[in-house]
Amino acid sequence: MPTKKQLLIVCVFLLALLIIRLVWNAMTGLPDQPTAKNGVLDLSDFAFSQPGYVSLEGEWKFIPLHSEEQALKTIPGPTELELQGTYQLDLQVQDTERYYGFYIHLPHGILSVSANGQRLYQTSTQNRQMSPTVLASIQPDENGLIRLTFQLEEIDRHSWLPTPRSLYFGPSENIERKNAIESLLQMAVAAIMLIHAIYACILKAIKPAKKGILFFALAAFFAAASVLISDNKVLGYFIALNSEWDKRLTYLFYAGLSLSFLLFVLRTFAPSYKRTVRVASTLFGLYFVYLLLVPLSLLHKTGFLLAVAIVFAFSTITFIMLKIVQAQLKGALLLYLAALAVASNVLWMMLYRYVDSVAMPTLMFYPVDLTVAFLCFSSFWFLRFFHAEDENATLLAKLQREYKQKDQFLASTSHEMRNPLHGMMNIAQTVATENKQVLDQKSQQSLELLVSIGRRMSYLLNDLIDLAVFKERKLTLQQEAIQLEPIIRRTLDTLNFLIDNEKTRFVVAIPNDFPLVFADANRVSQILFNLLHNAGKFTNEGTITIAASHSGKLATIRVIDTGLGMDQSTKARIFEPYEQGANADNEGLGLGLAICKELVEMHGGQINVVSSPGQGSSFSFTLPLAKSTNHQAIATALTTEQPNEVAAAEAPQQPEREAPFRILAVDDDPVNLKVLRHALSTKPYQLVTETSPKATLRKVAEERWDLVIADVMMPEMSGLELVKHIRQTYSVSELPILLVTARIQPEDIYAGFRAGANDYIGKPVDLLELQTRIEAMLALKQSIEDRLRLEAAWLQAQIEPHFLFNTLNTIASLSTVDTDRMLDLIAEFGRYLRASFNEKKLSPVIPLSEELDLLRSYLYIEQERFGERLQVKWAIDEHVDCLVPPLSIQPLAENAILHGILKQEAGGTLEVHVYKKDGKAHIAIKDDGVGMDQDTLNTLFTQTKSTKKSIGLANTNLRLQKQLGNGLSVSSEIGKGTTVSFTAPLQ
Repeated sequence: MPTKKQLLIVCVFLLALLIIRLVWNAMTGLPDQPTAKNGVLDLSDFAFSQPGYVSLEGEWKFIPLHSEEQALKTIPGPTELELQGTYQLDLQVQDTERYYGFYIHLPHGILSVSANGQRLYQTSTQNRQMSPTVLASIQPDENGLIRLTFQLEEIDRHSWLPTPRSLYFGPSENIERKNAIESLLQMAVAAIMLIHAIYACILKAIKPAKKGILFFALAAFFAAASVLISDNKVLGYFIALNSEWDKRLTYLFYAGLSLSFLLFVLRTFAPSYKRTVRVASTLFGLYFVYLLLVPLSLLHKTGFLLAVAIVFAFSTITFIMLKIVQAQLKGALLLYLAALAVASNVLWMMLYRYVDSVAMPTLMFYPVDLTVAFLCFSSFWFLRFFHAEDENATLLAKLQREYKQKDQFLASTSHEMRNPLHGMMNIAQTVATENKQVLDQKSQQSLELLVSIGRRMSYLLNDLIDLAVFKERKLTLQQEAIQLEPIIRRTLDTLNFLIDNEKTRFVVAIPNDFPLVFADANRVSQILFNLLHNAGKFTNEGTITIAASHSGKLATIRVIDTGLGMDQSTKARIFEPYEQGANADNEGLGLGLAICKELVEMHGGQINVVSSPGQGSSFSFTLPLAKSTNHQAIATALTTEQPNEVAAAEAPQQPEREAPFRILAVDDDPVNLKVLRHALSTKPYQLVTETSPKATLRKVAEERWDLVIADVMMPEMSGLELVKHIRQTYSVSELPILLVTARIQPEDIYAGFRAGANDYIGKPVDLLELQTRIEAMLALKQSIEDRLRLEAAWLQAQIEPHFLFNTLNTIASLSTVDTDRMLDLIAEFGRYLRASFNEKKLSPVIPLSEELDLLRSYLYIEQERFGERLQVKWAIDEHVDCLVPPLSIQPLAENAILHGILKQEAGGTLEVHVYKKDGKAHIAIKDDGVGMDQDTLNTLFTQTKSTKKSIGLANTNLRLQKQLGNGLSVSSEIGKGTTVSFTAPLQ
């Protein structure tokens, strides 16, 4: 607002206050009336109209105390001790039947009031209080005469003598109404101020730091007290005050009002004026002490000090308010007007008290100035409140925009960061894998730590993206009737791969007949993952229990840990975004529990926590129960192409025709197996289905399979646990495994691959994608088997030229030396060639006896070649009957001869052992050759360009693992020889 406009408002406001006061004086003032002369006031011709009473001013008959001389004294008059005596005034009225009354407000002292010789009022030495008094029901004599007599025996020093507002006469009802109206006006104004003081105290209790509010409360209290002790002295109705305390409290209240108002303004609007606060507090403090301690006579003589204090306070207030108005503070003008109204009231009171001859007094208490002042104060507070509310709304809208922009920024940044982050992780994993033999242990651990940190950052980025989706309300739930136990076990299996804490044990305590819940399986898994992961972080050692119960239409799932627990303040904010517990390791952003809360509430449930420091925590959330009573979960369809049949065939179901590939599928829901069978019906596969993971393990152990398709979420045993059991027997190349699940979060996929799965596909699956993935894995397995067969065929055909040449040379040499030995060698060589080129060598397995026949022929030829340098010992149990891969023993003997025994000049001995032990056939080839060191043993089965000579061992090891479930076992020591062995199941 422009300064000129503000100045105009101030001038108009002051002018309005002045006009209102003058109008009030005119309205409450006395009209032209008779004046007492020679001790007589003739009202016989006076009509008691508005305001209905007259002032008893004029000449009164006066007889001094201890004297009989009569004189005339004018009332009002000066305060002098010698004026003590008897005052008398004769009142002549016309209506002798009417009752009249007096309004008397005389000085403190000992006095009595009489009318027509009848005593109406009297004070004593003990009771010198003189508040306004109404003496009613006075009736004139038959001549209309009322003789009023005041006897003043003693007057308190420094009291005020009667003024025109001290003595009134009129009809009783008029006098009583005048007293009641004036008293009520004072009490009403005081009540308004006390209400302001009370709500200011309440605000102070709410905001203890706001000291300015306390001073406003004090200012309102002192203003109310000053009103009650002035004019009609309503305070005297409640507290008996003598003249001394009347005087002291009057000064004290006005000084307290000035100081409190000054400190309120300084504290609230001029906090930098600290020196002014100290000076004002010190000066007013000294003045308060002065008011309470100095004699009353000295206080009366130094009454100007109060005027100085008031002028100082309100001058400072006016100066500060002007600066605030100039600074364009919202509502400052109202506060300035309030200060002017208070100053106006105080100044007029001072004029009435000290310059009574100059000031034109009002004849009734004037309530306007203080009422207007506090109305301005109230308007200021309300205006400030509404301004603060509008400003808060603006700031809130701005904050919401910035908060939304922050979420969008985080989501966008998370999307942008994921690709380079995964790139760095892949590079680190590649370096760690390809350079495992080159890197030292510390470097290897650093790379693994780098990948682990990157994976944790990836989880954080996923949480940020999820939170942004929640904020935008773009997430929709795919709710259906589901079982809880498979989800819980799948989640636990995932966590077991991600949390490396062997001291923490997970316990699932859910009844087998627990009813279905109506929820989104993926999101329930996400809730459980976050709660269990959170429990794992804060449970260094102990138990984490997952329990469930149901009541009514809700299921309650609890995650109870024995970890660190949390205090009340942490519990109050733990579900807020970006909040973490006091014991958090600061690895996350505090989003996991916030996401849990959002997901639970989207399901119509609630999430709560019960915890105490050192006592662990118990998180619980509710989900709606499904309406279906069937304990078989209605699973999500496996593919997008559904068969027409609704009911599923009973599983397992064996195929009726043979096909080149055998696939074993396991899912606890027959509907999914029915869909899978329908999807693969046109393919050349033998599909066998199972609903039990344990039955699946038995089939894998008993029969040969080309592919296993497993659902991840199953009761009793999750798909991840099933994969781990299978991988104890079969490698990823020997038996591919395809995991199928509705949850394809990065942590789930990572856990699946860690468990040993070959591929991962999410529900619902496109039919073409499913068929393509199956074909790719089967083709890869076929190619690996073909490679092994080709290597075996290559080994079979790999009769090196020098072996043939040396054998033929040996035959030729024997032809001239020993014809019989030559013929035996030729026969054995023929048997060796027939066994080597036998088409059975292309079969996966052959009888052990056939493999030993080939070995005998080979060793016979080698003994003929090397003579005494090669000794052979046979220790064969003829009752051992088993199947072994072709060319699985001869390459071992050849390797022992060429790279062990013949490396020594004197040669050595080869031992062939076949025996039974623990229900298995044990085959071992031992030599006493040069032996191998540990580094050579570590790379023995690694096929590289630098290890061509060991290709036979590597190939044999792979074929043994594939056909028998276990590979070669090698032990060796430099200078002491080597032992190579394997086991095979007995027929």
